[in-house]
Amino acid sequence: MKRSVKLIVFTLIAAFLTSQAVSAYDLVVAGEDYPVDFFLAQTYTSKEGIPLIGVSKKGFTQPIVSELSAYVQQGYSEAVIIGGTEAVPASVERSLRAMNYSVVRIWDWNRYGTAARVAITLWGESETVVIAEGDREGAIMPAARIAIDYGSPVLLTERGKLSESAEQAIEKLGARRIVIVGDVSEEARKKLDSLGGVEQTKLTQLPLVETGGRSSFVVGLIAGGLIIFLITSLWGAEVIRRKQSEIPYDILQEDERRIVELIDKQGGKMKQQNLDEMTGFSRPKVSRLVAELVERGILSKRKSGKTNILELIKEMN
Repeated sequence: MKRSVKLIVFTLIAAFLTSQAVSAYDLVVAGEDYPVDFFLAQTYTSKEGIPLIGVSKKGFTQPIVSELSAYVQQGYSEAVIIGGTEAVPASVERSLRAMNYSVVRIWDWNRYGTAARVAITLWGESETVVIAEGDREGAIMPAARIAIDYGSPVLLTERGKLSESAEQAIEKLGARRIVIVGDVSEEARKKLDSLGGVEQTKLTQLPLVETGGRSSFVVGLIAGGLIIFLITSLWGAEVIRRKQSEIPYDILQEDERRIVELIDKQGGKMKQQNLDEMTGFSRPKVSRLVAELVERGILSKRKSGKTNILELIKEMN
């Protein structure tokens, strides 16, 4: 009798935990013209090992429709869209449903809210969160890269204060480790201190620093992310000039280096559509890599008919 009771209790607990689990998705769709949404999506797709599909405001191209149809044949059925209809048009959602995908859209009225909703919805709980100032475009990409290393979500804080959405997300996620990329205001640090304690980490100090309170951790100015952050910040401030700047190959990922080398061999300028065939990468992957290189000020991109003209704006060494 006692064994039966224990079995019933165990079954009920297992059912409850299953009902509370975060839904798993087969693929993520994000606007390729909205780098913040794209980087937020990338942190999740990298953790789950699922495709990230980039779309423009015009919706899916035929090659992407074919790719999505092929995924359906492989059993893919759950899709999540990150961003509002301005970033990912309603036609995309309708197309996915027409292909028999179940679709969930995650968005909010601003990037701070969207980041928080993505974290809460897709992670449910996370011991680690990465925080970057959402007003600084140059801080978001390195934040996403660090988040990928930790398998954690990215939260964005406003300039001068910790956003309310980020604060709520930290509490709901049950985060005990906070990684700060770049810098945050004194007010934001005080708020983080009230959530568990903040300790400024020296630039050369890479290990996580334990703090008091609720056993929170804060890592400030992560060396790897800071290097990229400084490069992009200086570029934006015109401290590094276009023709005078050089960037070493060793800060590029292998796929990024391949794209840069191909463009360099074409005289420093080429059509984006040619990269699909020359690299063998899928169109969404090429779009993502180009977006990252443009974000870092390595490439420029301008519209030309149905494609983009890409041009190297930093010399490589």
